[in-house]
Amino acid sequence: MSDLRPPRVLVAPITISPTKPLTPTHARFLLIIDVLYRATAHIADVTCVYDHHAFAAGHQTVAFWEYLDRTCPDADFRHATEEEIGELYVRHHAEGARVPYSRLEPYVQRARSARWLHPSALRLLDIWRGHYRTLNLFDTELGRHGPPVLSDAELVEVLADRHLCIDGRPVRAPVYLDLTAQGIPLRGLVSAAGQANYLTCVLGQLIPLAGRYDLFVLVYDRGLREDYLLVERVLRAFGARAVRFEVDRVPIGGVAASSRHGGWQGFTLDALRRQVDVDEVTLRLALRLYLIAALGRGASGSFRVEDLRRWVHRARRLKATTDADTATLSPFLARLARGVGYVDPHRLTAQLLTRSDRVPSRQLLERVYP
Repeated sequence: MSDLRPPRVLVAPITISPTKPLTPTHARFLLIIDVLYRATAHIADVTCVYDHHAFAAGHQTVAFWEYLDRTCPDADFRHATEEEIGELYVRHHAEGARVPYSRLEPYVQRARSARWLHPSALRLLDIWRGHYRTLNLFDTELGRHGPPVLSDAELVEVLADRHLCIDGRPVRAPVYLDLTAQGIPLRGLVSAAGQANYLTCVLGQLIPLAGRYDLFVLVYDRGLREDYLLVERVLRAFGARAVRFEVDRVPIGGVAASSRHGGWQGFTLDALRRQVDVDEVTLRLALRLYLIAALGRGASGSFRVEDLRRWVHRARRLKATTDADTATLSPFLARLARGVGYVDPHRLTAQLLTRSDRVPSRQLLERVYP
């Protein structure tokens, strides 16, 4: 009977830190996760692990929180907009000064011991939950829960047991991830001062799950490719099968920059909703079609509001003219997933737009692109 059970698939995206507004890049990432999850769930037992608390102790996040408390200690974030918090985030990175870990450590310890989040992050997550409802994500509480995570000490111990790290802590030296036997250079995990980087969050979250799933789908920003190659190799050493799925940033005005540099003003989800006056059902389909299919796997073209409006019209036509299906959903999705174990959102969305009678378009619109 065990051979008849559906495969167990873990979708494991890198978590978007609640330090900035949701932009077209973030919307693209979330919608790709959503389509991948919904489609693959028709042919497999799928879980998505996405926990802001697991990444709260990362340097990028706690350094911003320390900056907020240092520069605006009396700020009340309960009614702040995500744009206002985002402007502070840009200002923080423009400051350029690197704060010593001794000032960040209390934030790290509090985040880890009590699953604490800064008031600015709590405010952003409340705003994002509204965005998730607008986008109709499979989980509007995305990022608010997750499995237990290994501490840094526990992670180093389990890696050392597999001869996958060099532990310099006894001599006050750094801890390195060691895959040199596979021809990969050493990668720092924990500094000599004790500051861990985000890879400890990723590995501490995923290694305990290695024996529970038949496939890990690692979803991440293309700029993290080298690190996620390491994650894939480490999971393999723990007996897991893992595949990597890269997502490109969406250029604005020809520039695909991190949110820390700005350039997102006027392109937040709230701003787009104001500029594209349409009902939420049509908007969410248009965003899926535009950000996943039209911009393509490489996101080579810049995001343009005029283009989104055109996809709003196409979304309306698609919903209005889709006939009853002659194809069946699960076998169709199983064919798309053959050989990889999950449904590629780019390939699936392109199929939806072909209007072929071999594509169960009506079922896709109802169950995968709702």
